[in-house]
Parts: sequence; structure tokens; C-alpha cells
Amino acid sequence: MNPVSHFQSTLRGRFHAYLEDFLARAVQTSKIDRRENARLAKIIRHNEALLRHAERGRGWCVFFIILFIIFAGVGIGFLYRYNFPNVGILFLCAYALMGGGWIFLGLLPKLRHLDAQITHLTEIIQQLIHEAISKLIPFYENFSWNTLTNLIEKTLPEISFDDFLKHERMTELNERYNFNFSDVMQQRSMLYTHSGTFFGYPFIFYNAKRFYWGEETYTGTKYITWTTRERTANGRTRTVFHSQMLVASVTKPCPRFVEEKRFIFAHPATPNLSFSREPSSFAGKSGFFANLRRRLKLRKLKRFEANLTDESNYTMVANEDFEVLFNASNRNHEVEFRMLFTPSAQQQMVALLNDTTVGYGDDFLYVKEKMITLLYSAHLEKLSFSTEPYVLKMYDFNEVLKHFRSRFTDFFRSVYFSFAPLYTIPLYQEPAPKHSEPMIPLISNWEMESIANWQGESRYAHPESSTENLLCVTEMKQVGTHASAKITAIGFRGVPRVDVEYVYGRDGKLHSVSVPWIEYFDVRKESTLNVHLGLGEELSTASCRRTLVIDD
Repeated sequence: MNPVSHFQSTLRGRFHAYLEDFLARAVQTSKIDRRENARLAKIIRHNEALLRHAERGRGWCVFFIILFIIFAGVGIGFLYRYNFPNVGILFLCAYALMGGGWIFLGLLPKLRHLDAQITHLTEIIQQLIHEAISKLIPFYENFSWNTLTNLIEKTLPEISFDDFLKHERMTELNERYNFNFSDVMQQRSMLYTHSGTFFGYPFIFYNAKRFYWGEETYTGTKYITWTTRERTANGRTRTVFHSQMLVASVTKPCPRFVEEKRFIFAHPATPNLSFSREPSSFAGKSGFFANLRRRLKLRKLKRFEANLTDESNYTMVANEDFEVLFNASNRNHEVEFRMLFTPSAQQQMVALLNDTTVGYGDDFLYVKEKMITLLYSAHLEKLSFSTEPYVLKMYDFNEVLKHFRSRFTDFFRSVYFSFAPLYTIPLYQEPAPKHSEPMIPLISNWEMESIANWQGESRYAHPESSTENLLCVTEMKQVGTHASAKITAIGFRGVPRVDVEYVYGRDGKLHSVSVPWIEYFDVRKESTLNVHLGLGEELSTASCRRTLVIDD
């Protein structure tokens, strides 16, 4: 199956049909009065236009008042320079009389009127928006944390999403497929996760916040002056004043926080094969120079294949386009590599990499370490992993529907093309044997971290922390459907410091320049997060995250 053509011909339309069916049922169930919403939206837009007009008018009034003051100041300065001539004083008095009258009798009353109008319109708009949004709540109640993933499952039955990331899923990856979670968890905190199975084999999407020590450059300045004596053209000497701004800098450690999004997939086939590939500069390119670069790359690969002095057993496949585009020349097992990338898989991978219209083209880094595959996609970095059924601040129901269509469609496309490199491999599409799952699943520590982050790090942060925080699970236990985790918030407090640097000035002397900087010390605070598995009416937008309910 070619993932690009299959998406274009079948899947895109299928997902659109399921989405439109869901939205239609949500509209019907919520019984939204679309005429009333359209009426309110029209009134809101009209008042917003009046508000913009009033704000522009207020801006012009303020502008003319400032302009009058500037011209008056310029006039006073001009008269001062010429010792206040009588004609100038008369002109300035006339200007002040006419301009002051215009301001006090015209602009200031207009300004007060516009201020009152702006306040009134703002209150009306806020009330109307609140009324319009409150009437849309029944529509939002049709959405849950799993609405989007359920639509993907209907479109792609081979993909099954978990309700939440379970401890059993992480244990499966660790014990059955030898995935080392300690490397991923180091100095990271999970923001969002999506887990499940692809043809029965486990996968995890995760969005994590990572901490590392970076560097910050601080600068300090010092203004110096000095004098010199110099002889003029007529033989006399004079004193010359000089000045210079000295600048010094220091570089100090500084905590940095970045987000990263990854896709982990596990499969027992080809358990000895390891390789990596990065996006190439050849995909989707044509023309004389592109073909020349391809031939040079191919010649380089052939020389690498012919080199018998190193330990590599690299042997090119027959499909030269695949070798150039996929460029996995660091593979360690040729037999298993060909088991994975059959001639059909090679053709489909080439089509996937060259496509830049339906999908995202060659934008992914593919790392295989024995039974684990890691995929890093540029398009995945731009995707929000949140499927929260939040209440939008949109008051126009047509805009709300447009938003959901765009958001859901983009999410589906991004997720599908994250799986696309796996879809090119026939071996990965053989169904896995089914395994029984426990009646009461255990909640994973990654899931607990994502719940804590969803609540907001300010809830857990140390009061002295002046930076972002990592919310990490340090202890966890679960009894039945209730789980408890100790959340440790790791942040940093900044302590002002001053370094003295010495800089040579143009006066020939060495000067001390003070450079203020911040030294960071970590601060930690421990809190407890309690959740339980929720059922039915317990799942509300305000209190739940998927099927997990927070115990306050």
C-alpha cells in the first residue's frame, strides 16, 4: 500500500466523512439555535466595529493634543533663542489662545465622550460574548479527550489508541522490546502523551519539556572622560575633552527549557538491525544540478560499498534512488535490512520522500535500534498533542465549526504521516498476537506528569523559583482505581551577582567595569497528586483528563 496515494484517494475523504457526521450529530444533539447565534454574532461584530472607530477617534484626539504641546514647546524655544521679539510673543499668544480653546472646548470633551463610549461598548461586547459562548456549551459537551483519537481509529482500524498511557504499556516496551526509559526520562517532564498499538504493536507519541544548562552573556558599561592638551594652528594650546563608553561582558551558566516531540514504535522483526537516517537534500528535487548532485552522492555510496578496509558490510540495494534518498549506509545487518525494506517497500519509501504536496515529504529522522524505532518529524514538532475538549473563546458558531474542522483534519494528517514510514514496510503490517490486559490498569508516571503539567506548573512550583519548572514523578502508588504520585517541581532561583572586568580605554588606562549577572540555584518543592479512573458522568471538561479524574 502506497501511503501517499492511499491517503489522497481514500483516507482523507473517509476521515472528512466521519468528522462531518460527528459534527452533524453534535449540532443536532446540542440543539444550537444557529439563527440566534448568527444574530448575536452580527451584533457583536457591529459593536466591535463601533469600538474600533471610537478607539481610532480617541487616538486622533490624543495625537492632536500632543502635537499642540510640541509646537508650543518649539515656539517657546524659538522665541527664547531670539530674546522673545514682540511679534513672536503676539503670534505665540494667538496660537495658545486658539489652540487652547480648540483643545478645552473641542478635543477634551470629545475625548471624555469617547472614553465613556469605549467603556460602555467594551462592557456590552463582553456581555454579548459571554451570552453567545454560554449558549454553545451544550455543543462542546459532545467532545471528550478521546473524540479526535476515536475518529482516527474509525478511519484507520489498524491503529488503536489507549485511553491514557498505562504502566503496562511502558513495561511492555521495556521488558519485551528492551526500550530504556531512563534515557528518555532524564531531565524531562511529560506534557502530553498518546499511546496505543499499530497492527497490535505498541507505540507512544510524547511531548516533553527538557532541561539543560545553557549559557547567557551579560554586559556592563562604564562611561569615562579625560582631557588632553593640543596645539592649535596659530601656536596656542587648548584643552580637548574626550569620552568613551566601555563595555565588558561575562558568560555564565543559565537554565534552558525546550520542548521535544517524539514517536516511539516497537516491533520484534529484524531484532539485530540498527541504523539511522536524516532528511536528505535530494528529495523532491529535479533539474540538471539536482541530478548532478545525485550522481555524485551515488558515486560516493558506491565507493563506500567497494571499500573493503573498514568493518562495514554495506551493500547497496538495486534501487539506487532509495539508497540516495533514504541514505541508511550505517546499517549493521544487510539481510535484516532487506527483510524490512523489500523492493516494494523501497519504491513506496521513495514516493513518500519525494512527495511534498499530499504529505510532508522528507522531513523525518528515522532511527532503528534493534526492536525500537524512533521517528523525529519536523511536522510533528508543529503539532499540538493536546486533545483537550476545551471551551473555545469563539462566539460565532460558524467559526467554531471551522476551527474544529481545521484542527481535527490537521491532527489526522500529521499523525498519519508520522506512521507513513511504517506503512511502507509490509512486515510491520502483519497483525500481532493479542495479549490480555488487566481489568484495572495501572497509571504510568508519564501520564501523572502530563496531568500535573496540564494543571499548570504554577500549582506545584517552589515560591522562590524564577524560571520554568520540571514537574517530575518521584514516587507513585496505586490501589485499585485510585493512584497517588509525589510531584517534585524542579526550578531555579536567581541570585544577583556582580563581576568586575578590566577594560583598556582609549585614554591608555585600565578601568574596572561592573557586570551584573544572575547565578542560579535549584529549588524543589514536593506536592501530591491524586487521581482515579473515572466512569460515565464523572468525566467533565473541568475535572477530567481522558478517563482520569483529579481528586482535589
